[in-house]
Amino acid sequence: MARLAPLVLLALALVACGSPKDDLDQLCAASEAVLQDPSIAPEDRERTLSQRFEPESSEMRNAWDALAHASRDQRWELLKAAADEVGYADWECPVLEAYWDAPVPAPAD
Repeated sequence: MARLAPLVLLALALVACGSPKDDLDQLCAASEAVLQDPSIAPEDRERTLSQRFEPESSEMRNAWDALAHASRDQRWELLKAAADEVGYADWECPVLEAYWDAPVPAPAD
């Protein structure tokens, strides 16, 4: 039993770390929910998405933090590079790509 304890702890640590691929899929799902919700004002979408998506893997936490400091027109390219880096080169999220490629929404009056 004592020999199994380190293996169990390692397995739990790996599960707790999360998968970058799962994080990317969750980001896309959160993006679809936020960006297609007409009740969320355009100027509130970035903040709402940041509140709803919290990556579990260290790789995607680092990428998400970097994206927060990148200009809007660089975010999709950086996110795709991060997906490629974690072995998910074919990952796509059309709604998020279109959102970051669109002009910045003007605040409502």
